[in-house]
Amino acid sequence: MMKTAEIYTHTHTHTHTHTNNRCRPEYSIINSFDPFDGVIFVLNKLKCMLRIAICTLTGDKQKRLLRVRKLELLRYCGGNLYGHRSLNLGMIRGFKRLGVPFLWNRVTKHTKVVILLWCKEKELKKVAKIKRKYPHVVVVTAPTGCFGNVKKFIASPAIDYISAASPWHKKSIIHGANLDKKLQHKLFVWPTGVQVDPLPRDNGKINMSVLCYYKLVPENPKITQYLTLRGIKTHVLHYGAYQLPDYRKLLDSVDFMIDVQDIVESQGLAVAEAWAKNRPTIIKHNVNAMGGETCPYLTRDTGIFYDTDKDLFKIIDEYVAGPEKFLKKFKPYKVATEKFSDQASVRYLLDFLKKQYKKTI
Repeated sequence: MMKTAEIYTHTHTHTHTHTNNRCRPEYSIINSFDPFDGVIFVLNKLKCMLRIAICTLTGDKQKRLLRVRKLELLRYCGGNLYGHRSLNLGMIRGFKRLGVPFLWNRVTKHTKVVILLWCKEKELKKVAKIKRKYPHVVVVTAPTGCFGNVKKFIASPAIDYISAASPWHKKSIIHGANLDKKLQHKLFVWPTGVQVDPLPRDNGKINMSVLCYYKLVPENPKITQYLTLRGIKTHVLHYGAYQLPDYRKLLDSVDFMIDVQDIVESQGLAVAEAWAKNRPTIIKHNVNAMGGETCPYLTRDTGIFYDTDKDLFKIIDEYVAGPEKFLKKFKPYKVATEKFSDQASVRYLLDFLKKQYKKTI
């Protein structure tokens, strides 16, 4: 998860918190059940504005930029972001870009679907209350929506569907919860979206530059040394130690990303962010008992797995021998646009729900 505010530009300006006779949103997105959330939101905006003023007076440009980004994010979202910020923001962008009206942390008699982005186990009672008041409502959780014992969420009659980020993630939930076959129909795969914007005209230029991304592992100096020896400019980022806007900007200056980690991702949003910038990813290969791989959605169009440093160095050599030919093998932007954009993610969810409830949604 990123430390600070995410990118949120280039979207439609549909106001999702207002309704009238012509616009009665059928979708409600919830990431907080706090009755004082609205008050907290106003206080957060005021605090942010005050800190911007202080930073302006003290001349601290870096902190001021951070505060300005946060204020713009609050204004854009129209509410506080709890839980997984990237997922929350992607959901907002997806609905806005598709032009589908929705409510934020509010349910009305017109609501047909409630999407839980962040729900604690103890708050299942509040979900059940919504169901009692509006029996027709379909409740679905995002991949990060269940905060607690997932088995209790699945068993709850108030929850209609639980989403998993990938097929192996779904399998791991079934296995980990020792889930009864009668409840397994509640689980479905729903990848989270990322921001995909139009590519700049110079996107195809060769930079002879690479980003090495390390997640929960120390930097491998052998990789950096080899890249340097081959005349490649190297940038290094560590998981959790950067801001998403800066990461996205850095991706514009490299030709591809090398992803080094010893874990298996349920999806891999940082990798999808690279694809959205038309950057293929070269990923350290890991597998787990559920059949999951480091990045479950990596294909020949988006990148390559490697097993050892020696394998990686061969890939780097191929790139150096013919950068244009090497990069033309991949189509990461096309894949990101069609399958992993915010719009594609939300559209996938809406299509899934319509198939399940043809008469009501």
